[in-house]
Amino acid sequence: MERYRAARYGRSRTAVEALREDLYRRVVERMRRAPLGQRLFTLTAPTGAGKTLAGLGAAFCLRERLAGVRGIPPRIIYALPFTSIVDQTFAVGEEVLRVALPIPEGPVPTSLLLKHHHLADLTYRRAGSDDAERSLDEALLLIESWQSEVVVTTFVQLFCTLVGYENRMLKKFHRLGGAVVILDEVQNIPVEYWPLVEESLRQACAHLDLRVILMTATRPEWFGPGEALELAGDAETVRRQFAALNRVRLTADTTPRTVEEAAAAFLDQYNEGLSYLVVLNTIRSSIAFYSILRDAWRGRGPVLYYLSTNIVPAERERRLAEIRERLARGEKPVVVSTQVVEAGVDLDFDEVWRDLGPVDAVVQVAGRCNRHFRREQGQVRLVHLVDEGGEGGRSLAVHVYGKIHSVAARRLFASRPCLAEPEFFEVVAEYFRAVRQSKSAAESEAILQAMAALRFTKRGADEDLKSVGDFALIRELPRYVEVFVCTDARAEEIWNRYQATVAQERDLRRRWAAFLEVKRDFRRYLLSVPAELLLHRLPGDAHPPVIPTYLVDEFYDEETGFRRIEHEGALIY
Repeated sequence: MERYRAARYGRSRTAVEALREDLYRRVVERMRRAPLGQRLFTLTAPTGAGKTLAGLGAAFCLRERLAGVRGIPPRIIYALPFTSIVDQTFAVGEEVLRVALPIPEGPVPTSLLLKHHHLADLTYRRAGSDDAERSLDEALLLIESWQSEVVVTTFVQLFCTLVGYENRMLKKFHRLGGAVVILDEVQNIPVEYWPLVEESLRQACAHLDLRVILMTATRPEWFGPGEALELAGDAETVRRQFAALNRVRLTADTTPRTVEEAAAAFLDQYNEGLSYLVVLNTIRSSIAFYSILRDAWRGRGPVLYYLSTNIVPAERERRLAEIRERLARGEKPVVVSTQVVEAGVDLDFDEVWRDLGPVDAVVQVAGRCNRHFRREQGQVRLVHLVDEGGEGGRSLAVHVYGKIHSVAARRLFASRPCLAEPEFFEVVAEYFRAVRQSKSAAESEAILQAMAALRFTKRGADEDLKSVGDFALIRELPRYVEVFVCTDARAEEIWNRYQATVAQERDLRRRWAAFLEVKRDFRRYLLSVPAELLLHRLPGDAHPPVIPTYLVDEFYDEETGFRRIEHEGALIY
């Protein structure tokens, strides 16, 4: 880590760089002095303060210390909520290892650094002289069993291994033994599961000799007093580091307004000298907002982008990369998005607009504003969107986040309509206390009881009881189906390959092997959409359903994705 940081950053030149340097040094030093018997750690720092490198530095420091005692270095497992920031963090890990180790050009060996999520590549290379790619079967086994020194993965993969019971997930359970686990952006775990996750981590630390580093800019109140060691310092030091940065000012207007009213206000206040990010709660509201801006500017305004899971992943990745490049060149695009850019995505805008949401989510998106302190102060504007005007309008925040989160957030922002960044830390703590008092722990307690009773599935007389199988970090939406969209020639080529090598194969083992060959590319053109919008409208009986090239214009808009205007979709990530 030291070699990488010296080569990559050099001497600090700005306030943010100085903060990152100070945080890194403090975190690593506190880890170096921590008792080896300490198993729970937290790392709380503002967005953009360099938590990723500080967390990795702490993990490698602990790995070195434990290796000196055990004789074997522990595995490092870095878990995050979304695949987009898994990819981003994996790229950082690749860069660190390439600089720190004498790795020649080409991919970093998978035996040193592994990325594991449903869209990840299924190739596996060992370090050393035997660096040939493994066969698909062998690669799949090595990847799914986390055969690597550093693993970057999702919360789903980690917690379905720790809490779950399915064979596919349990292939890697033994890799947790003695490991150092970094949990980044932990506030994204649903509140009803906090007690379950806390207790699962406690038990894993006690029985698997696990070490856990919880990292966040908006720390939930996890674990009891003195149970976890804060790597950023004591409570006063943590407060000071939040007070040291005053990059943004948040202005909240909790008066209900429609999308049309909010878009009109945006156009009225728009400044062509600024870049903007607008984050809305639903796909429908984001498309409506984007369409109003597009129609108002008619190609004569700024470069305008739309982002959400309504767009196939391949195109979403391309747009994110293009937005990063434009921002890096000093251009001033306007991006309208759902929450896909909320946590961890490294983008930096001059001004951010956000629909009402949980306070921690608002603070997360504020981290995309003036992130690198290039302006004196950025502006974050909070609005409260409803689905129709007048008293009968329903809050879109309630539609997505539920009443408890939305009401708590609205009350807090109504009482404190103007906030500077140094105030965020205390405001988030106040919000989490309010939510935790309102939210029942029954869901977590029921699943913990099911784990103790070894009740893995619902069966017979137990059908009214919760089972381990009820645990789901990502709730599947009822009446939604996955559809393959032939948006371009590459998608059509992948679909044809799937039909020829997978769909036509009768032998189940060969069929599965053939699917694994195309899985990564195939899933980059899949969308999850309301089933009723496809019913009896697509030709054939393909599985999954396919929107062929000649029907794409009917079902899919090249700017905003799947055409669902007449349906209020709740799919947000």
